[in-house]
Amino acid sequence: MIVNIADLKVSEFSQSIYSHEPTQDLIDSIQANGVLVSIWIDKDNKIISGHRRVNACKKLGVETIEAEIKEYSDLYVIEANRYRQKGIQEIYNETRALKKIESEKAKERQTTSTGGSDPQLVENFPQAEKGKTRDKVAEKVGISGKQLEKIEAIVENKPELIEDIDLGKESINSAHRKVKKQKVEEQRKEYAKQSVNYVESESIEILNCDFRDACIANESIDCILTDPPYPKEYLNLWNDLGVFASKALKPGGWLIAYSGQFYLPEIYKMLSENLSYFWTFAILHQNSHLVHARKIFNRFKPILIYYKEPLRLRMENLEDLLTKTKTEKSLHNWQQNEDESIELIEKFTDEDDLILDPFAGSGTVLSACKRTKRRVIGVEIEKENCNIIKARLSE
Repeated sequence: MIVNIADLKVSEFSQSIYSHEPTQDLIDSIQANGVLVSIWIDKDNKIISGHRRVNACKKLGVETIEAEIKEYSDLYVIEANRYRQKGIQEIYNETRALKKIESEKAKERQTTSTGGSDPQLVENFPQAEKGKTRDKVAEKVGISGKQLEKIEAIVENKPELIEDIDLGKESINSAHRKVKKQKVEEQRKEYAKQSVNYVESESIEILNCDFRDACIANESIDCILTDPPYPKEYLNLWNDLGVFASKALKPGGWLIAYSGQFYLPEIYKMLSENLSYFWTFAILHQNSHLVHARKIFNRFKPILIYYKEPLRLRMENLEDLLTKTKTEKSLHNWQQNEDESIELIEKFTDEDDLILDPFAGSGTVLSACKRTKRRVIGVEIEKENCNIIKARLSE
């Protein structure tokens, strides 16, 4: 049927989710070929599908358009836009609306209980479904539940990235990493305020400096347990760490260092110039992550074990595989799990031993030493990290 465009009514529900602004390509197509696909309206002339076509016609001065009559429902509006190319904001708006519908279920019950409902609509929105609301909603818009979580986090926390994602300048994953980094920074700043509650202890020392400038007595440390930065630009620190450890460690003392895998040959070589190699332990990750540069799904992190001569073996036999229990990144992007530190501390040191972490970060090693009754020195170059360590030790 042909209807007057002036008589058509906008769907406020659709307007709250989707952009009704026609693209120039659509305007040019209608100008050249007319409207090729009929719009959908209800018996009261409310538009269900076709707002952009209608607005393109208005811009071109077209007064009538072909329409099909359908029974209006909010679900029908969403279903009509199933294959529409959507921006991030539109996906967010659509899933919010679907979540509301999913929780209420009222319209679905009405749709499935009336004999005149559209079979395709009933198939796409069944009355009873199992699983998380997030995953069901995500599936209906053609994405995964995890992807939906990321989109929600971006829109709610860094909406300024939406346009770049829509234009292809930024991926959803990279934008989400920025959101997580922002959240960590916000948590860190808030958490650092609790450093005022820190009470100094004879068994714990926090030094705010570069470890190469720290005043550490020669042969005073039983074990260095640390997690240096992994990128290539920090490789020189491994050589300096080996030199530092050779002076600071007691004879028979241990250097235990987390490491990435890209530059292991260089790291092994640098550490071996000043210390003796003992073994490589591994932390088994709960989940793998893809290292794109090597096309490898990585399942473990190396832990390099060196010692200062002479070798003094522990009394008990040691197992070289640690299982990661959970990821901890709430206070630092490179934060390690505290339980892993405790396991390493108990494998290689005794109560009241003096442990040093030259890259103290958020204080994981210091907190682990406190829990295991070891003395500890943490050296951290960033002032804010030192405050976070103090706040953490105040708990």
